[in-house]
Amino acid sequence: MAKHILMINFPAEGHVNPTLGVTKAFSERGDHVHYISTEKYKSRLEGVGAEVHLHRDLLRMTPIDPGTPAGILAFLKVHIKTSLEILQIVQRLAEDIQFDAVYYDKFGAGELV
Repeated sequence: MAKHILMINFPAEGHVNPTLGVTKAFSERGDHVHYISTEKYKSRLEGVGAEVHLHRDLLRMTPIDPGTPAGILAFLKVHIKTSLEILQIVQRLAEDIQFDAVYYDKFGAGELV
């Protein structure tokens, strides 16, 4: 029986790319994979069988200089805002879908779900 799997990740290469194989495996065994991400990763994720639910790409919309305290603060704010947007999407999806599993990266909103 097909399962509904929710996948949550921070929208960055090192977080999304490692999940492509498992996303494809879930999809190929007949599971319905719901992946929350940004437009940048949409075609890649759809290519491995996921249904993509989009949130704003705040990471790419915000100038961040990681070499300064202000830059680190800006990144943390983006991280928190991204997590809150993802949680709103999860709440909306959960009104209509009973998820059988949640696959998430510890870095971000996944742990809050």
